[in-house]
Amino acid sequence: MTIPWMMNCPHDDEGWCLPCASELGEEMSKYRRELYNVHQGLLTIVQPWVGVRADIIPPSITALVVICNDLNNILRDALTVSGSHGS
Repeated sequence: MTIPWMMNCPHDDEGWCLPCASELGEEMSKYRRELYNVHQGLLTIVQPWVGVRADIIPPSITALVVICNDLNNILRDALTVSGSHGS
């Protein structure tokens, strides 16, 4: 795998050629969009349970909400680091 900071583009001995850098950028944008879509999907799962008293939520739903909240936080942090919001 070629990586810009390793300066290992197979087409350019002095760094990275524009086509390789562009391809990597497009791949990163694709992954950011996919991550954003997962993030939005998790929000739709968790949102109906926001504000519901914990004592009336079935244990299986409580576990799902906890898992989704944890995943939501991880994905939100990853999106913040990547600097993308699905565009």
